Amino acid sequence: MAALTRSAPSEQERLSHEMGMHTEKLTGRSIENFFDIDLGEEHHGFSLPNAFEVDFNKRAEIDASNMDAKAVNLRIRELMTEGYGTIVLKNPGAKHSLAVAFSTGSI
Repeated sequence: MAALTRSAPSEQERLSHEMGMHTEKLTGRSIENFFDIDLGEEHHGFSLPNAFEVDFNKRAEIDASNMDAKAVNLRIRELMTEGYGTIVLKNPGAKHSLAVAFSTGSI
């Protein structure tokens, strides 16, 4: 059986060992919440961008067959600004990146 030999560590390996990246104990740790965002309070440094107050009983439909993705997303944003909480996309085709990163203020 051939013996394994190890060459000198690279500069990156040396630096990672100096920073303690190979000695940190990971077992027995728990996941902790270090901060809590209370959406019911006034703004204290944390907020959800473009979080709209919507009524889920207010419904709108968008026919996306003759629209590009940017136009569809702009129309969704407009409807959410107007308070529409249920928005149905008809004929989206194979458009990508539709309705990405939208959130509501009250769920």
